Amino acid sequence: MASKGSKRKGPAETVEPSVESKKSRKASEKGERKRKSSTTPTTERRKKTRAEDGAEESREGAEGPKWEKEKTVPQNHKEQKELKLKRKMLRNPHFDLVAEAKIEWEKARSRRVSPKERSDCVSRIVEKVKGRMMDVILQHDSVRVIQTCMQYGTAEERECIVTELEPHTLALATAAYGKFMIQKMLVYGSSKQRNMIIARFYGSVRKLIKHRHAAAVLALAYADYATPDQRASLLLEFYGPKYALFKGKGKTKSLDQILDQHPDKKGKILEHLKSTLTPLLEKGLCAHNIVHRALYNYLRYIPSGAPEFLDMLESIKELLVEMVHTKDGAKIAMHCLWGADAKARKVIVRSFKPFVTKVCKEEDGHMALFALFDSVDDTVLVNKSILNPMIKDVDEIGIDKVGAKVFLYLLAPRSHKYFNEELRKFLETGDEMAVGKKSLETKQAELRAAVIAPLAEFATRNASTLVGEGLLSQLLFEIICAQAPGSPELTQLLKAVVATARDGTITPLESEEGSSSAIEPVEGSLMGHAVGHRFAKKLLDTSNAFAAEFASLLFSELEDRVEELTQHNRACFVLLSILEGNFPLLHSDIASLLRKANLESRENLSAGGRIIVKVLGKLEAQTEKASVKPKASKASVKKKKALKKT
Repeated sequence: MASKGSKRKGPAETVEPSVESKKSRKASEKGERKRKSSTTPTTERRKKTRAEDGAEESREGAEGPKWEKEKTVPQNHKEQKELKLKRKMLRNPHFDLVAEAKIEWEKARSRRVSPKERSDCVSRIVEKVKGRMMDVILQHDSVRVIQTCMQYGTAEERECIVTELEPHTLALATAAYGKFMIQKMLVYGSSKQRNMIIARFYGSVRKLIKHRHAAAVLALAYADYATPDQRASLLLEFYGPKYALFKGKGKTKSLDQILDQHPDKKGKILEHLKSTLTPLLEKGLCAHNIVHRALYNYLRYIPSGAPEFLDMLESIKELLVEMVHTKDGAKIAMHCLWGADAKARKVIVRSFKPFVTKVCKEEDGHMALFALFDSVDDTVLVNKSILNPMIKDVDEIGIDKVGAKVFLYLLAPRSHKYFNEELRKFLETGDEMAVGKKSLETKQAELRAAVIAPLAEFATRNASTLVGEGLLSQLLFEIICAQAPGSPELTQLLKAVVATARDGTITPLESEEGSSSAIEPVEGSLMGHAVGHRFAKKLLDTSNAFAAEFASLLFSELEDRVEELTQHNRACFVLLSILEGNFPLLHSDIASLLRKANLESRENLSAGGRIIVKVLGKLEAQTEKASVKPKASKASVKKKKALKKT
């Protein structure tokens, strides 16, 4: 009987389960399903194997467990090496072949081995791996063995290697270690073998240029070993599948030729070219010459204000600094600077800032800075981002034969004396494209004013190096010309140049071992140096405003050595420039010192000495003529007589 306080529950009055009980039930169901799913046939086999192993161990009894006898875990370094060797042998079916080849390779690559021994080692290696090269070449160690054979092998052995590997060019080019073998084949192969390898790239250029390993191989083949015809053939695949058919000697066409013959195809070609280049640029794959050439071809045929040009500019404006190491890359940067607006130019200038010194010394990249100086109106930004880093590293850039051209352009922009006609014409095309508020002359004057003083300090410090190099002496001359006449900076510069007139004071840019013993002391000075004496004559040209000041300083330095210097041909020509120059204060002094040298009595007189003798003879004749009183004419005599009579 139910208690009084209790209430009987009917079937419809079931108690509602709590939230916790629902969660616990779900968790238990999930665990049950997991346990069921884990009981797979594989699990059953493992359990059976463990049970059999346990039974086997129990049967062993007093003999001890089997795993203790095998010692699968190495106990010392020797056992570790043996175990590692076993695993290598299991992984590589050609382990013994590679091991034998590596023994010979160690001898062949040694610098101490004789050429005959190296040749014998290479021959044995080639004989062993012949017919099985592709089986061993895709490993990091064995590929080096075949590379050494390609480098030091005979023509027949190289032919054997190339013949066997050439059909697998694409597979090797896309392999992490195989790409190095293709590069060696290009470097050491004959022209016929290179042509065979390059021909294998046809039809796969677009695929290879996107591959991280193959791109470097294709770029090497294009830049260094392909003929002009082969380069054009490789580029054709950027223009569309149809134009990739123009392969073979005499049939290959450049983009200019294609568009001349089919002007109606221009839109499709440029569209296909853009679709090929865009993925590469989005991935940052813009370091190779072949990509630069294709991109430059695209930009050449797109007007600077067109939407296609602006889209491409947006993609590459921060990547331009990575392209300027090639000639086409530098031209791309110049085109972008000319066609960009002020905002895009600001981004480009700032991207150059961390690499200014390197770009100044690039054989082709420095030309991009010329376009930057000509096109950017914001000279304050250029001064801050480009000129300041250049001035900071002026001692490094200024004595570099390429870097000096950048400073020359700032001091004498587009001068025909320093820049060839092709470059000047190319820069003039940019004047037509560039959009700006300031005139070109205004920008050039502002930038020139910013570098004059720092360059004067640089030249004063490094005069002994600058006067001895052709291009650097031209930079020094422009720095001197840029100084105000009579200024202290100009005087300091001229004194620094005159100081190099002492023997052995010129510092060569690249000194060669043993060169100092073969050169006379005077040849290491301004007076006797091959470049230095011509530079001194250039400064003594009376068309220069500072010529008289330089002549006075130089004569003061050389006054007590004139007779000694007349023994050297180059020094004679410098003295002759002082003698023939329009320097009244020095004329009589230099002439008297040269007469005391008594050059007429010398037997082996140099060409410069003979000219000095002739000039001195002319001067003496003029002096004698001026000292003799001229005879009076008949008319004057009659006048005098008539005056006396009166």
